[in-house]
Amino acid sequence: MAREIDVCGIGDDPICQDFVTEANFTFATAPPTPSPTGTPTLSSVPTVTADPIVRIQNALTQRYLWTRWDGGFKGSEDIEPLTNTAITLVKKVCPNDAGYYHNEKGLTSSCYLIKWESANGRRLFAKSGSDWNNGVGTTSGKNFNDQIWFIEASVCEEGTASGPCAILRNIVNGRTMYDNENLVVGAAAPTWLFEKTKYKWHLVDSTNGVVVDAAGLE
Repeated sequence: MAREIDVCGIGDDPICQDFVTEANFTFATAPPTPSPTGTPTLSSVPTVTADPIVRIQNALTQRYLWTRWDGGFKGSEDIEPLTNTAITLVKKVCPNDAGYYHNEKGLTSSCYLIKWESANGRRLFAKSGSDWNNGVGTTSGKNFNDQIWFIEASVCEEGTASGPCAILRNIVNGRTMYDNENLVVGAAAPTWLFEKTKYKWHLVDSTNGVVVDAAGLE
């Protein structure tokens, strides 16, 4: 209980004695804020999947796609040095341009840069209007869409190295990577039969040597 105090002025006596009178009164206070209950909810941290690092080996010749930091491009039987054969598959948003092979065929597969991070960041390309081993190679220059590829899971032919196979097609023009019996690496126009083994590739995990199923990249 609190006390009410009436303040009086001098000369107001007998209303005021000693200038104040006292009266009893009460007042209310707000109830205390309740303590929080339960465990606070924490927002989850999104999972970031690293781009896979592979070595791309032809199912027919057993050679690896290989590039030098300054642009030498070939198939190599030797996996060393790793800087020349280690390839990062960098996932990209597929361009939606009209006339591109990937869109004309109504394909929904993911798109990638085939990139040699340790060889000056060079990227595989295949120019439109060319065929076979013309207009195909690696570049560290400006980015163009003919450097983007889709990787299609494919069945390996009997008698080839074990493990899932993949076909590498350019999203712009449909040119498909091959390595043939004459040990020439190139990209054929999409009018050719891609079921032949020279068009098939193994994606070999760089850390454990296991062949990766291209269907699992999605």
